Amino acid sequence: MKRILWKLFSLVIITSMLILSACTTATTTAPHHLSGGQRQRVAIARALVNHPRLLLCDEPTGNLDSATAAAVMDLVGDLHTDGVTVLLITHDPITAARAGRRLTVSDGFVVDDRSTDPHPPGADA
Repeated sequence: MKRILWKLFSLVIITSMLILSACTTATTTAPHHLSGGQRQRVAIARALVNHPRLLLCDEPTGNLDSATAAAVMDLVGDLHTDGVTVLLITHDPITAARAGRRLTVSDGFVVDDRSTDPHPPGADA
């Protein structure tokens, strides 16, 4: 009985997360019918079910168009603003530029470590 209740509770949490991430069709659609952006949002929602303090993102925008990638990164940014620590791995310089701290790794070694302002003045202009 506890297992069934836990599954129902998890389903409620996942549905709530999907609604918050603007992906409500994912609750009734087979995974192979979802777009890349919807799949990414579902993956993020599933990762957030237990309210983690650390979110690991490996190429979260790798197979997405630029508008969907921006939406996924906005969601990740909102999570960070809400107190979730985000470790994001990417090869995309646009995605990397949104980070407050960037580590560059080459041949298994950190070759650059810099803090950046993810929202420089005039960036919205």
